[in-house]
Amino acid sequence: MKPKKIPLILTVLFFMLMIFLSFTARSIHNRMIPNVRVTRLTREKFQYEKSFEDGTVRTVVRSSYAVPKWMYDQDFLYVVVPGIKNGDERTFARKISLPIGSENDDYYEIAEQFYDVNRLFIIESDKEIQDGTEVYVIKN
Repeated sequence: MKPKKIPLILTVLFFMLMIFLSFTARSIHNRMIPNVRVTRLTREKFQYEKSFEDGTVRTVVRSSYAVPKWMYDQDFLYVVVPGIKNGDERTFARKISLPIGSENDDYYEIAEQFYDVNRLFIIESDKEIQDGTEVYVIKN
């Protein structure tokens, strides 16, 4: 090989590598950050004791939005929020606290009626997450 061909071959390989990385950078980035599964809150049934003026007490069943007990007990209450990082729209995990009310076997009732129940709650992550961590939402 002539000495002039080696720099030419290295230059071509370098540019081929740069083109490859340009097209795959987003998928490589998504594999490096936590990949999460999300869900919305469900409505569950909770029993209440209701007292009437005549002194009778009745059990009333009411359907309310609820959070699974394991999420609350393990302090794993994260929602997905949109944000901008380096000029790109990304998704981030935001830690929240919920006021709870009654409970049944598997759920705690959310006591605050005006809480935004349409938020996406993180139910599973392949890596540890903290408040403000950038996450990638896996499509179900």
